[in-house]
Amino acid sequence: SKNSTVNSDKSQEQAASQSSLSTATTPTAERRYVMAWEELVSTERSYVRFLQAVCEVFSGDSTKAASSELPPLPRAIHDNRALIIVNMPDQLRFHRDRFLPQLIACDGDAEKIKKLFQNSFSSMVDLYSAYCRHYERASQIALTLECDPVHSQWMSQYNLYLHALESADELTLQDSSTEPAADEDSTEQTTNGGGATARRRTSTPSRPVLSFSARLLSPAQRFQRYHLLLDRLKGYATNGTEKECLSKAHQEMVDLCTTVNTLMRIPVLTVSSCICINALNSV
Repeated sequence: SKNSTVNSDKSQEQAASQSSLSTATTPTAERRYVMAWEELVSTERSYVRFLQAVCEVFSGDSTKAASSELPPLPRAIHDNRALIIVNMPDQLRFHRDRFLPQLIACDGDAEKIKKLFQNSFSSMVDLYSAYCRHYERASQIALTLECDPVHSQWMSQYNLYLHALESADELTLQDSSTEPAADEDSTEQTTNGGGATARRRTSTPSRPVLSFSARLLSPAQRFQRYHLLLDRLKGYATNGTEKECLSKAHQEMVDLCTTVNTLMRIPVLTVSSCICINALNSV
């Protein structure tokens, strides 16, 4: 009887210990909210780093290209960078100088988050409808250059340098002219001028290097991700007022996707209408 009592006490202690351990390892609603908020901010930082790297790599600055041991951009691309980066410089100015600082200043406050996304709606519509309208042309040009025997070499070098810039820990969000830090590893790159090889230090890749034509999809993916991040944040809100504010912010970003999609169709509808009118006039 004494042994059974001891065993019973041990079982109760083990059950209590497991229960307390489970409680300690399971994040609370407040902690989940903080984690969702941190994801929203960290992904915004990553997107700004991407935009900043693209704008620096394709800046057309011959001095900077030479110091980075990159071949100069072809004249057609140098004179019209929008052919392959569309309006990413405009996106960078918006996200780096306005949206990201204001997002950080919200500090998870649902009311401030709601106001930020409501106030940013018009700018995002303009930026992303313009980008999506010209995305297909830019991706086709980039893909053609990547497959071309002559141009594929410099495209590969520029893309590797973009990846190194984006991955560098020292890349700041404020100054797009900051030189990327280098680690102890270096890779040999062959320049277009005379076939000479130049050694350039690059950051060790932390993820696979996607082609630039594939990376051009990033802006379209970014603006469509906001409503998903906000929906997750809303799910962990702890009171009705927070949920209501975040629901409104979430709806703004759902409306953003719908509006951009609608504006994307307008040129197609206009062309179709013109064809129909011309056909009727010719009868």
